[in-house]
Amino acid sequence: MVQRREILDNPGSERIRKVAGLSRRSARLRSGLTRVEGPQAVTELLRSAPQAVTDLFVTEVGAEARPELLSLAQSTASAGGLHVHVISPQVEKALSDAAQGWIAVSRFEAFPSVPASPEGTLALILPATQDPGNAGTLIRLADACGASTVFMGQDCADATSPKVIRASVGSVFHVPTPRFQDLEAVVVALRAEGWTIVGTSLSGDVMLTPVTAATWSDKKVAWVMGNEAHGLDPTEESWCDVLVSIPMFGRAESLNVTSAATLCLWLSAAAQRL
Repeated sequence: MVQRREILDNPGSERIRKVAGLSRRSARLRSGLTRVEGPQAVTELLRSAPQAVTDLFVTEVGAEARPELLSLAQSTASAGGLHVHVISPQVEKALSDAAQGWIAVSRFEAFPSVPASPEGTLALILPATQDPGNAGTLIRLADACGASTVFMGQDCADATSPKVIRASVGSVFHVPTPRFQDLEAVVVALRAEGWTIVGTSLSGDVMLTPVTAATWSDKKVAWVMGNEAHGLDPTEESWCDVLVSIPMFGRAESLNVTSAATLCLWLSAAAQRL
């Protein structure tokens, strides 16, 4: 049980307003801090980069629901550098509408650094995934499939966004998510290092099947997934060595980007690993 003393119950206090302000990218870039919401994302943060966490805000209900997370937080605080604050439901609401009683503030060093040369055999390239929920879900998917890197374009949702972090359920702390103004240069560099660049298109001349994925089992594969509404544009399609189409067996014309990416990455990962 978290003791009630020192409870923070003023949603308008300067401390709380600063944490709430981390929803803005400009505030995050200026401070080098971001907000992490939800017990699972906070757990992954504390496990992956405890030294990067500056403050943890928890409600009494949240603490009672996740005593093991409270214990982890308190042991991290005992090691130094982390301050644990008990907050009222009103303060939680001012900070987040989906935190389930757990909110952390972290320095950017929690995000994994990018190696000079991408490791592994699977990567994801996102030129313009604009919805934070989709971006976070795709990062989580890449993590689940063992991808080494998620390369993000300037038009993507920001990986440091609290909404992206929450949708990734903490996978942003496992997989590097570098952001590039010129993704075409990234594609050229990957190809020079032996990567095969594969994209999806309704007009793709190769049908995605387990047999197709098996032909890349001994290759390093980087999947390019297009914008939610428009897919890959002609320039992005030109980056690809292979364009695949996903067969539809019902009346739907296509899949959304996260569903399509699930098939593409999982089939590739299974072909490479199983």
